[in-house]
Amino acid sequence: MACSCKCNCEQTMSPVRRTFCLLTLFDLVLTFLLWILYTQIKGQSPYEAFDTEVAHYGIHSSLFDLVMLAAFRFTSLILAYGLFALHNPWVVAVTTTISSGFLIAKVFLFAFTKEDRDSPILDYLLLVSSFVLPWAETWFLDFKVLPRELKERLIDLRRAASEISPLLYGRSRYEAWEQAGQSGMSSAFYSPMGGSPENRSLAGDVQVLPRKQTVVDVPAPIVPSPLTTDQKKLLLERGQSSLLVINGLLARSGWKLEKQGKNDSHVYSIHDKRFGKVFKIQGIIHASTADLFADIYLRVKDLPKWNSSVAHSERVDVLDDHTDICYVCVNDQAGGMVSGRDFLDVRCYEKTVSESEGTIKYVIASMGCEHVRKPVLSEFVRGVNGPNAWIIEAMPPGPDGEERSLFTSVLNTDLKGWIPQSIVDQALSTVLFDLIKSLQKKYSPQGGATAPGAPSSS
Repeated sequence: MACSCKCNCEQTMSPVRRTFCLLTLFDLVLTFLLWILYTQIKGQSPYEAFDTEVAHYGIHSSLFDLVMLAAFRFTSLILAYGLFALHNPWVVAVTTTISSGFLIAKVFLFAFTKEDRDSPILDYLLLVSSFVLPWAETWFLDFKVLPRELKERLIDLRRAASEISPLLYGRSRYEAWEQAGQSGMSSAFYSPMGGSPENRSLAGDVQVLPRKQTVVDVPAPIVPSPLTTDQKKLLLERGQSSLLVINGLLARSGWKLEKQGKNDSHVYSIHDKRFGKVFKIQGIIHASTADLFADIYLRVKDLPKWNSSVAHSERVDVLDDHTDICYVCVNDQAGGMVSGRDFLDVRCYEKTVSESEGTIKYVIASMGCEHVRKPVLSEFVRGVNGPNAWIIEAMPPGPDGEERSLFTSVLNTDLKGWIPQSIVDQALSTVLFDLIKSLQKKYSPQGGATAPGAPSSS
């Protein structure tokens, strides 16, 4: 992780870092208070306690060294993380190591004599609290403070890059590209006066209209791409192969129940030799296929507005009329045990219409990739997605006449890092449940989801 050793007085301290500083102060105050109580129960006056515990200090008979150890931790951590705003865990690791080593030695050297038989509880309590509090500080900094601040800095960096993009590519064309999937207005698209289709990159062939209306094809903007022809070809092939993999996974039997959810929206899993464990969830969403397709594929920057798992999202590049590159930052999962990650994927979709019933089906597939505009930063953990998908199928209208769609989400990802598989499974299941819940909340006043019958299992 990058280390920032300067005092930045222009920016305010983050709330989670302020909480950490308060925790270090609590450590010092609690240790001092327990030491005062320890001396009072022994029947010593303040002067006698100072004389025996401080002036005539001995490691075998005095516990005042635990107060000095807490003062050492407080001073070191406040200077490192309060004044100099460091972004690495080395200082707290050093203070915890020193404290733990000293306390282990103290336990063996301290004389628990018969004179202390009236106050043994405070002896033990003072020693135990001096051991537990440094480890609590280490855990809070490494699992709460640093991951949260890294995620916030990542979002700020991506927003800054978005602000620079109009200067690089021309404001009119950049604004047209960003608004292509958001406003749904034909005026948001830029259409050239001439040129062959081979010289154009399309952002999408769907215009989002008010509900109950049809979806029509619209022209798309020219978006400058820094990729070479070979790089673009490889990404296009990767997008197409993700579609083939997803269709193959969905056609397989053997999906097993992974985790039960409310309203019959359950998570299922299957093991694949190439990609490992793959998760799936299905639910009925009271929305048209056009609206869902727009939310999932077109309106990329609006994902954090309705999906609680997403912190930031943006379209990085557009390869053709059915393929783009998307960048997403996700929030902490599993109660903070899995810190936020960022992902870069190539997405490809296909649209089919049933000949017999005339119903529309969208299959949006994605897979992890690399792109020059979003390099991997050493200070951030980038997850790698396997075959992921969002399938949207039109269904007959419900009893109230509202449009309905069968929504299926497939998830396979490598979160990187030393994370137990049980925690990974819990985090990925939570992401799928949150996705269904968020879509139902967006389109249904009741916010409840219903799911079709369970997939076959063997």
